[in-house]
Amino acid sequence: MGQSGYKKRNTGDVFRRLSLLPHAKQIIETSHTIQNKKFKGQGKYKRIFYTLEALVNDLERGKLVEKKVRVILIEDNKGHKIFLSVMSKDVQKD
Repeated sequence: MGQSGYKKRNTGDVFRRLSLLPHAKQIIETSHTIQNKKFKGQGKYKRIFYTLEALVNDLERGKLVEKKVRVILIEDNKGHKIFLSVMSKDVQKD
């Protein structure tokens, strides 16, 4: 467990998420739709979390794979959006 009490990510997961950063940047710059907006906390500790999602094609082990990439942003007290996390899920084709 990490200092904050959360389970630490394994090296493979960290590398996979880091490889998604170029997609995260593109999604943040081009997205026109907020998938979800969540409020947590109260008073001056109230935070707003935004979720952006997009389908991207990613090269994985020499093969092009379609993934749903999710980017999480948090809003600070001044209204600035700050990158928090990126994750992905392979899209299943019928």
